[in-house]
Amino acid sequence: MSNREEKLTKESKSLRAVLDLPDWKIGFAAWVFVGYSPLEKKERGVLIRLTDEIEIPCDGTDYIEVEKAQREIKQTLESRVAEFKGIEKIDSKERFDRNLLIDIALKNDFSLAVNISSLGRTNS
Repeated sequence: MSNREEKLTKESKSLRAVLDLPDWKIGFAAWVFVGYSPLEKKERGVLIRLTDEIEIPCDGTDYIEVEKAQREIKQTLESRVAEFKGIEKIDSKERFDRNLLIDIALKNDFSLAVNISSLGRTNS
């Protein structure tokens, strides 16, 4: 394996992990759409930035900024999924097909998600 391939594999480890999951909860999808993997959040207390595998501690100021964006996208996504399903409210524990959630996000221009992963790019 070349150095470039090794770097690409390392950099995309978290992205591959989230994309390997066939079903997502709305909150999980919102984390992914803001550019972070929450897979290590409960166990290790960190988010992993999908663009470069940097760990963001869940007790820092970087996390607070990213969480604000995640909540905004989560609310919008809940509304769009409920509309899609023809119901008033989504159960937060319900899982949805990953590709459906990605399609809904793309159709609703979650352009905010493209820029959010630059939050928290500090050297701390």
